Amino acid sequence: MFKIKTATSEFQISEEALKLSETLSNLVEKLGIGKETEERIIPLDNVSNKALQLVIQYCEHHKNDPIRERGEGRRENEEEGESDDEPLEDTEISEWDTNFLQIDNELLFDLVCAANYLDIPKLLHVSCKTVALMARGRTTEELQTTNDRRSWVKVKTILIFFREIL
Repeated sequence: MFKIKTATSEFQISEEALKLSETLSNLVEKLGIGKETEERIIPLDNVSNKALQLVIQYCEHHKNDPIRERGEGRRENEEEGESDDEPLEDTEISEWDTNFLQIDNELLFDLVCAANYLDIPKLLHVSCKTVALMARGRTTEELQTTNDRRSWVKVKTILIFFREIL
C-alpha cells in the first residue's frame, strides 16, 4: 500500500491501483519510493481531496482490468504526435462507470482535470465522454443555464479538449 499525502489529508492506494496512473508511477520511481522504503508516501498537491478520493475509488475498482500499453493498437496511418489512445467516440462506458460518474458537475470537471494531470487515460476518456454526452444536442445558452458560470468555463475547456483528442 502507498499513501498519497496532500496538503490536508492522506489517502491509501494499492500498488496495483497506483499503476493505472502514469504520473503516480513516475513519482514512485523518481522519488525512490518502493518496497525497500519504510515510508511509502507520495506527495501530491495538484488535485483536490474530493477528486483524489474518486480517482482512488476508480483505480481500486479497475486495478485488475487489462492495461493497454501506450502505442499498442496504433493505426499504421497515424502520424507521429497523434494520440495512441482509442478514439473517444469508441470509448465504452460501463454500468459501474456510469453510476460512478453520476456526481455533481463541479466535481465531475475536477475529476476530468485530475485524470488528465494524473495521466489515467481510461478515466479521462470516460469522464470526458460523460461531459460531452451531457452537452450533446444543447445550445450554448442551454448549457449556460444548467451550469453556473464557473462550471460553464470548465465545460467549454473540457469540450475543447474533447475535440482535440478525437
